[in-house]
Amino acid sequence: MREDYDVCVFDTTFRTNKYNLVCAPFVGVNNHWSNVMFACAFIADEKTTTFVWLLEAFLESMGGKAPITIFTDQDQGMANAIEQVFPNTRHRLCLWHLRKNAVSRSESTNHAIGFKGNKSTTLTEFFHIFGATVDRWRYQEGQNEFDCGNALPKSDFPMVGLIKHAESVYTLTLFRDFEKEFKYAMGCISTIDYMNGNFLGYKVQHESWPEHTAKYVAFDPSVNSIACTCKNFEESGWLCFHAIRVLHIHSIINIPEQYICKRWTKFAKSEVWKKMEQKEDNRIEKRKITPWRYEMVLRDAFTNAFDSIIKVLEAEKAAENESAQKAAEDVAPPSSSSSSSNAPLESHQPLPQITVQNPPQVKTKGRSKRTR
Repeated sequence: MREDYDVCVFDTTFRTNKYNLVCAPFVGVNNHWSNVMFACAFIADEKTTTFVWLLEAFLESMGGKAPITIFTDQDQGMANAIEQVFPNTRHRLCLWHLRKNAVSRSESTNHAIGFKGNKSTTLTEFFHIFGATVDRWRYQEGQNEFDCGNALPKSDFPMVGLIKHAESVYTLTLFRDFEKEFKYAMGCISTIDYMNGNFLGYKVQHESWPEHTAKYVAFDPSVNSIACTCKNFEESGWLCFHAIRVLHIHSIINIPEQYICKRWTKFAKSEVWKKMEQKEDNRIEKRKITPWRYEMVLRDAFTNAFDSIIKVLEAEKAAENESAQKAAEDVAPPSSSSSSSNAPLESHQPLPQITVQNPPQVKTKGRSKRTR
């Protein structure tokens, strides 16, 4: 989950519960562009001290790692707390163009968690609703991971060039976004605006859009460096259709590596996979290298335990024998009559003869009438 922790949305607009507490979810997005719940808390007020406590607890739960960027509303207490606890984190307010992409996720989170909530909802009931919601999100994420590894996306364009490369690196959801950008790129008109050494400047405009929508793209073919004035890559993490148009003109068939943001790819969790595989390999290797050691330890432990049990049993038996002997001495008659009293015990009397006969035979219904 922490691999999706570069951007976090923190919103406190949800109060639908019996105690009128503020629900404060920390929400992000995974590489499938789906909601991820980092944490959720209930707070009684929205004071700076309360937010400081909450953010410090959140920071500790995330292993001391602060988000790169955090989006919030215009609450001043929250802003003061973020500056104190996350001094190196970029704090952004949710303006109209960010609200659509960022705060809507937190609002949808509130809606998803509180779709059954009302003024009579207790904390226990909310906890169950919250747990069911997180389980549903995690299941969906697992399903998305499975689909990315086993399904191939369909496209309106031939699977060649940039489209083919995008299909091989991006998740299914992000591939659709890239495909949409590519579709716009095919409908663009591009003209060279300037040339300066290796740099080429292009004016790119969609043929059916007005003049003021044109953007300018700078491209260096020697290193496949490209930048656009729309700043889509800086904001979203994938190339805009203006840049794709220029790459297509220059017959670039692979997306330049520096413009593939790992957090949107199928391999976003590769570090987690490596750690899990390393743990499994270490466990298997430990079994291969030192099985005899475990066997020796178990054998020694079994032998020691067995010897201890034998010693305890022998000690108990010796104590019983000593106790019985002492009791016999206490009740024994004088020595003069000892031989006569012991005589009956030493004599051997014959045992009665017992004759064992066969039980009477019973004729069954299916028995043969033939004499045997």
